[in-house]
Amino acid sequence: MCAAGLADSRGFAFECVGISWQVEDFMEEKRWDLTPIYPAVDSQEFNDDLARLKGLLESFRKGLEGGLSCSSCGCGSEHGVSLAGLIDAMNEIGDLSTTLSSYAYCQVSTNTTDKAAVNALNKVEELSMDSAVCNTLFTEYVASHGDEVASYCAEHPEYAFVLGEDVLVASERSWITVKSSPSNEAHALEETAS
Repeated sequence: MCAAGLADSRGFAFECVGISWQVEDFMEEKRWDLTPIYPAVDSQEFNDDLARLKGLLESFRKGLEGGLSCSSCGCGSEHGVSLAGLIDAMNEIGDLSTTLSSYAYCQVSTNTTDKAAVNALNKVEELSMDSAVCNTLFTEYVASHGDEVASYCAEHPEYAFVLGEDVLVASERSWITVKSSPSNEAHALEETAS
């Protein structure tokens, strides 16, 4: 049984089965030390990593959208990349993006009035749109390079499930695009009616 209402000069106290504590003990502000990650949201280290992430995303997108001829898979397109290189780049982008966003979210969640933290979070979230474009491009690449994906998965079975999911997502996108295009409208209606 607990007896409440024991007050002393330090404030309101509780006593329960021989254990007592002050309400103040639980009300003091707790903060994590995030300085091992970044010194501050407006630090040079944080801003350097933001710039590096932006560069990685631009490079990734440009590599898939055009440029050099494809030397690794022989598909004849102009992307100049390999699946292994794309996976390495996606992993680096994911690691950096996760670190930046987690840090910024932690800073904002402890003080929503911290303008520097909110600004940093906004910058990270702006880059997440570029990251979504890169994820889509990657999915399309995987879906259109079946032989390269099969070969890679034979050497790296730990990627087979994820890459298979990308192929599935891309094929569902293609089906939606085909089904919703004006030239296939009559066919889609015909198919739905049957």
